[in-house]
Amino acid sequence: MATHAARSSSPSDGRARPSRAPFRTVHEPCAAGRAIQCVEVRDAGALHGVSARRLRAAQEGRRFTKTERHGKWLLVRTGDAAPTR
Repeated sequence: MATHAARSSSPSDGRARPSRAPFRTVHEPCAAGRAIQCVEVRDAGALHGVSARRLRAAQEGRRFTKTERHGKWLLVRTGDAAPTR
């Protein structure tokens, strides 16, 4: 018989985790389809396999397309670059 550990829905210090749902409900109607004007990396340690400079170069000018959940992660997809004026 297999046993499974239950995942806690809050951190070990008893604080509630912030919900990702409010961000998603704000992001989708406000940002979907809009161009990314500036990428600011506040914690480069959160990046894996890409530098802040490379992320900035790859994403500035692209458009937000959709948001989706993958486990605890809220992902914001980007599409093609915005047309230049």
